[in-house]
Amino acid sequence: ADGDETNGGTVTYDECVESGVTIDGTMILTIDGSNYTVQFIDLSMQMDEIIAYYEDATIQFNEYSTDMSVTITGYSTDGMNRIDFKDYAVSITGDSLSLNGLVKTNCLDAWVEVKTIQPLAMPGSCPIAGEISIAGNSSEINMVFNADESVDVTLNGEAYDSYTTCDDLPSLEAGCP
Repeated sequence: ADGDETNGGTVTYDECVESGVTIDGTMILTIDGSNYTVQFIDLSMQMDEIIAYYEDATIQFNEYSTDMSVTITGYSTDGMNRIDFKDYAVSITGDSLSLNGLVKTNCLDAWVEVKTIQPLAMPGSCPIAGEISIAGNSSEINMVFNADESVDVTLNGEAYDSYTTCDDLPSLEAGCP
């Protein structure tokens, strides 16, 4: 490890075991006043069959705000199911959430693009405004989140289904055998 608590530093893990988790890779912390950037490079964390691997991941936040952004290229697996991320960005500003980037699961076996059309208003566990698009393999699903927490879903521009809350939406793996 090198650096200091004023400017940040670099930590390189080489099969470091902490609480049963093996960590390998590099973490770089950069501090600029109250702004922090944490970058993970070729970092893996493994406990039994559970693995999180970040080819590159960056977290940015300010110590005086709940706003933050995270960008990930990597994957996670529990030994049976795997989800990959490529340039996947999550941005939180106040009660607003945006998701953008590519996702692939072992069930889908192809990249799909997640894109925020209108940021999600997230005062609780389900959005009360916003729109998300998921596109891949010549299809596009749009989800519009409404003030009553209901969700209207379109498939390729045609009405597909409505859900009472976001908790009722099927998971990405719902169509998998």
